[in-house]
Amino acid sequence: MKKFLLFIVICLFSVNLHSQNKKLWFDFQLAEHFGLNDWINNKSINNVLYKPLFTEFRTTFNWNFYRLLGIYADGSLALYIYPSNTHFDINSYPVIDLDYYQKDSWSLNEQQPISLMMSWGVFYKIDCGKWNILPRLGIGIQDMNNPQYTYNIKEKDTNAVYSVDYNWFSQEENYVTLGYLASRINFAYKIGKESRLLFGIEYRRFLKRVQFSAQVTDDYNDIVIGKYSEKGNYMNTLGISLGISF
Repeated sequence: MKKFLLFIVICLFSVNLHSQNKKLWFDFQLAEHFGLNDWINNKSINNVLYKPLFTEFRTTFNWNFYRLLGIYADGSLALYIYPSNTHFDINSYPVIDLDYYQKDSWSLNEQQPISLMMSWGVFYKIDCGKWNILPRLGIGIQDMNNPQYTYNIKEKDTNAVYSVDYNWFSQEENYVTLGYLASRINFAYKIGKESRLLFGIEYRRFLKRVQFSAQVTDDYNDIVIGKYSEKGNYMNTLGISLGISF
């Protein structure tokens, strides 16, 4: 650790403000992200969402427009892992206290394992011989599948029929857009005249929380007879990345 800190200090003091010989370049990176917390503390609700572990394929455009300062924009495909047991159990959710049997059920939105991500921000480019160090700070957006389930149930010994609706974000949206704050630091090692190997460490904080809601409606008169809601957490992730720049 001490050697690493010494390396950073030496780089900072050896920066040449006029050594910027490359203003535009692309990065291609593969990143693996790990969730630092759950979407929501209720395990039954949380387990329907994808696990906070995903792989990202990213392309980044970089413009070093003034001395050590630059801006970047990137686009990514993210691959998610959903729980292996995707069975949704109505009895796991404290919404209605009735003696009933289930008539039918369906999912209004199937789980999609692929998501699109984009982010924009600024970076600071530190030259240190064959090495570059690039701290980055930006904001991004990601689309995410919004699970939605509906159950029809019938109360025993009566003719009463009810619809039970479950939503994890918004009842009106099949997909939601999540904003996030993005920070990362890339270490780039020169391997050719125009190419470098990249290693990165990344942190993200999502700006929208899960807002789980459940609602029970009488099918005959559309009267809502039961509601339940619970707010989730702000998701935080830590990631590592490998790649190459040209």
